[in-house]
Amino acid sequence: MQSHTEGIQRLYTEKLNAYRSFISIFRSQAAIRALLESSALLRPKLRVLDAGAGSGTATFALLDALHHRGMEAEAIEAFDLTPAMLARFQAELDSRGVTQVHLKQANVLELDRQLPSSWSNYDLIVATSMLEYVPRPHPSQALSVLGARLARRGILLVVITRKNWITRVLIEW
Repeated sequence: MQSHTEGIQRLYTEKLNAYRSFISIFRSQAAIRALLESSALLRPKLRVLDAGAGSGTATFALLDALHHRGMEAEAIEAFDLTPAMLARFQAELDSRGVTQVHLKQANVLELDRQLPSSWSNYDLIVATSMLEYVPRPHPSQALSVLGARLARRGILLVVITRKNWITRVLIEW
């Protein structure tokens, strides 16, 4: 498991710029924003967790969608496995003057040890392009761990990136 974790951290540290290009080319942030805006998921004072946040694509889409609707979240917290991704995320938060988002480095399979207990009771947990990197047979464990952090009527939104030749060229290679 440790070598798998290290491999993912190395991949997303070494391919950070390729990842950003992939997100930009496929307009991932705009797509997530459109999904959020067209759904019934948004409401004022949401508590949100961005699971496997990367460089913040889903969080920035959420912030834009909330702003477009004239709403603010109560709390937005995000975690990722890779320090380089979190550094890029924090730099973008800083450049936008966003102070209400809190970041932590964590492995989804070790959240109980790596995240504060206060990071719970979420109305919405967004996991975009994260579960496909959880080693088999652990995706169900990851979903269970995330589900345990939901509020009673909370929603877990999972977006999975399909592996194809484009993702191999832009990310894996």
